[in-house]
Amino acid sequence: MRFLLLLLLLPATSLAADSTCIPCHTQITPQIVNDFRSGKMGKIGLDCSACHGSDHQSAEDIDKVSIPTEKTCQPCHQQQYDQYMDGKHSLAWMAMEAMPKTGLQPHA
Repeated sequence: MRFLLLLLLLPATSLAADSTCIPCHTQITPQIVNDFRSGKMGKIGLDCSACHGSDHQSAEDIDKVSIPTEKTCQPCHQQQYDQYMDGKHSLAWMAMEAMPKTGLQPHA
């Protein structure tokens, strides 16, 4: 049941057979691909686009990669999402994200 729900929620490009992620990343980041394939999500046929989106298609558009958040995981992992949101770590993360960021400012 959970697997079927997962397939319905994810775009078709999230399945490894339909995606360009795995062939390219096997060349660029082979250990990350191996690690991912050995996990549960890789074993059911998902690939990078399931969590990182499919806007990034080449080395020239790497800035289009989506960074996963807790909301990325929520559709498939509702129980874990609820547990995280009910805990203190989500509050700390929200507080950290609310702080002004100076790390991207030019240095003198």
